[in-house]
Amino acid sequence: MSGESDRNSSARTPWSSVDRAMRYREQADRFEALAEMEDQPQARERLLELAEQYGELAGRVTRQKNEADSARRAPGQTRRTESLTRLRRICIGRPKRIINP
Repeated sequence: MSGESDRNSSARTPWSSVDRAMRYREQADRFEALAEMEDQPQARERLLELAEQYGELAGRVTRQKNEADSARRAPGQTRRTESLTRLRRICIGRPKRIINP
């Protein structure tokens, strides 16, 4: 009984957009694989349609995430400079390793 309440809980952790896009791509691949095995033409066509829809959904989620990331960046800041800035923040205060030749 507790498993069911856990499953239906509204306190579940939401999936990140990256996780959702990855899951949608996996679903698209699964539908394509099923379509390859299907003998009935109508069923095969429907599975391919579902694969296409999931692929489009994955692309849409990815684009929305990229647009949101771009909107958060400072003007003129690229993804690379943003990554370098984060890396610098992480490394500040850490002692430098000295490698003996």
